[in-house]
Amino acid sequence: FSGLWDHHVKCWDVVSTKVLASYHSPHPVYAVSAETGKDTPCVAIGGGDNVVRLWDTRERQGEQSASIKLMAASHEGWITTVRWCPMTDYHFLSGSVDGHIKLWDIRAKVPLATVSTHTGKAFCATWLGKNFVASGGEDAMLRVAELTVH
Repeated sequence: FSGLWDHHVKCWDVVSTKVLASYHSPHPVYAVSAETGKDTPCVAIGGGDNVVRLWDTRERQGEQSASIKLMAASHEGWITTVRWCPMTDYHFLSGSVDGHIKLWDIRAKVPLATVSTHTGKAFCATWLGKNFVASGGEDAMLRVAELTVH
């Protein structure tokens, strides 16, 4: 999957390099993370607003949109990163220009945890095992924080 400033998310066949599907977002797309687990075949999308959208690409709403399963809104700025937890099918994290990293459960509408990691924008984040997250930000620091997943 790739996200584009033209408001599109594209699903690619990496062997043929052809676009398999294209989906339209209401905002430019800055962050995409695909979940490949059996229970939650969703794509997390973040972009030019403060909402992470979970799309189920098996279902379509209209010609160019996937079915929205969750709209996770808690950040105070646009979304710069999203990452599914590699250990569970239900958890993901998001980062934003507000400097926070948030832990989400797709079965809830509020974040499970919020960590203030940077004195400025949080640009990227990834999981370090099940309970730790590494993030990089505008302050030119690599930060590691504990986010416990139950």
